[in-house]
Amino acid sequence: MEGAVLLVVDLAGAEVARAASAADGTFAFRLQPGDYRLVPQPREGLMGTAQPVELRVRAGISLLPVRVTYDTGIR
Repeated sequence: MEGAVLLVVDLAGAEVARAASAADGTFAFRLQPGDYRLVPQPREGLMGTAQPVELRVRAGISLLPVRVTYDTGIR
């Protein structure tokens, strides 16, 4: 899904990064090692919002796959 906005916040709730998904649904952030929460934002036309995801970024890790699922309402 293109254009879904995702925030990364630190454990205190401060925003440290923001990105919008590409046409193929992928997104990427550059983060320092630490603990974070990925917070998907509401998307117009979809039912509900995807759940937040806890992240632990470790030194030396170049890619951390994360799946975020929005409910399209299509059944």
